[in-house]
Amino acid sequence: MTASVSVERSTLSLALNVLNEVLHGFSNDFSAIGTTRDDVRGLFEKLKSLDKPGEDGAWELSADEAGVLSRCTAVCLKEIDEDEFFTRVGVSSDVARQFIESLGGWPRS
Repeated sequence: MTASVSVERSTLSLALNVLNEVLHGFSNDFSAIGTTRDDVRGLFEKLKSLDKPGEDGAWELSADEAGVLSRCTAVCLKEIDEDEFFTRVGVSSDVARQFIESLGGWPRS
């Protein structure tokens, strides 16, 4: 099963910023995200390759990739203070919560 995520520039930027924060912004236990650093880095590189000016449309994520991205976004919401969230991720925390919903909902703990 594949989760289809609509790509607006802000959505792709949000995904890249979240993955970058998880990789470099704070110390993480990747097992708590249910993946490895290499998997997060691989997803970052995949999405980065889609970041081409002037292109719009949809990009496809596997259910596993959507889950990783959802969990990474949830970790950012937990780890980054509300006052700092927009500066570091590029969107409000409310938009990040909507993004998680668009990926299939909140990760289970």
